Formats: sequence, structure tokens, C-alpha cells
Amino acid sequence: MPKNSRKHVALGTLTDRTGFHLRVAQILLFKNFAAKLGELGVTPAIFSVLEVLKANPGITQIRLAKAIHLDHSSMVPLLDKLGQRGLLIRETSTSDRRKKLVVLTAAGEELHALAFAKVGEHEEVIKSILTERERTELHRLLVKLSLGLTMAEGQPLSDEAAPPQRPVRSLATAPEARRSGRAPSPRRRS
Repeated sequence: MPKNSRKHVALGTLTDRTGFHLRVAQILLFKNFAAKLGELGVTPAIFSVLEVLKANPGITQIRLAKAIHLDHSSMVPLLDKLGQRGLLIRETSTSDRRKKLVVLTAAGEELHALAFAKVGEHEEVIKSILTERERTELHRLLVKLSLGLTMAEGQPLSDEAAPPQRPVRSLATAPEARRSGRAPSPRRRS
């Protein structure tokens, strides 16, 4: 059996695969997220639930699941777990008894506030690697990819399924950012 004397493992065509690099970045970001928020018992999925519930008190379980792209079979046990921790309550809708409405408790709001601060620390890792312009472009491209993949799966683009669009702030008008080296000069298109 031949021995591989290379110090690095050859990745073959993986080096050219966008999906591979997205997965590696996700794994590394999730490790950093766990390091920052693990002591709170908050995972990316839990933070997503807390954030959406904070922004949408009384949202239905189904709309919540669609908004954060979790299937129903994953959402129910997650909500059960958060309910057992006293972080949320589920109430039956008065207009449609088949619907369960989800609301954060005071403990859930408190955990959200603590987690929100820690997520800011987590985001600093990305800010230390990418310029503001690069982060804006990466965000734009990821939203575009998410929308395209949602449409390719034949899913309707409901408000819950579509990633949020945020206004993009141009750095072309921020000469101080370019002078500091954090943003490249704008390129001219021909």
C-alpha cells in the first residue's frame, strides 16, 4: 500500500465546489457559535426561533417553521424542548383551534436578550475576516442563492420561505472606509 507523503490531503474537485466551501464555512461558523452561546444552551436553530418569536409574537408553529426553514418534524420537538425550559408557551388560536400560536415567556425574552448580545460577538468573527463591502456582497449572494434554490424546489415564495431582503448600503460614498483599508475603492464598469 503506497504511503501518502503529502502534508495536506488533496481535495480533488472539492476545491472548485461552492457547496463544499459553504458547508465548511457553516461548520466553522457553527463551532464558533457554539463556543459563544453554548453556555446559554442556545444553538443556531434555537436562536432563530427566539429571534423570530421576538419579532412575531403569536406566530403559528407552521409559519415559524417555514420562516426558519425547519420541517414540522424538527420544529415540534424543538418547541417542546423550549417549552420545557419555560422559554415559550403555545396557545390554541381563538379563530382556528387547529392552529398553535407561539409566544416567548419572560424567561424566553431574557434568554433572547443574552443570546442577542453573544450573537453580536459571534458576528465579529465574520467582520474580522471580511470587509463591510464583502459582507454586503456575501449576504446579497446568499439571499439570491436561497431564493433560487427555494424556487428550484418548486416551493412557493411565501413571506416565510423567502430570506429577508435588507437595503444594501453602498460604501462608494464612504471614503473614510476606503482610506482605512477596510473597503476597496469602487470599480468602474465598462
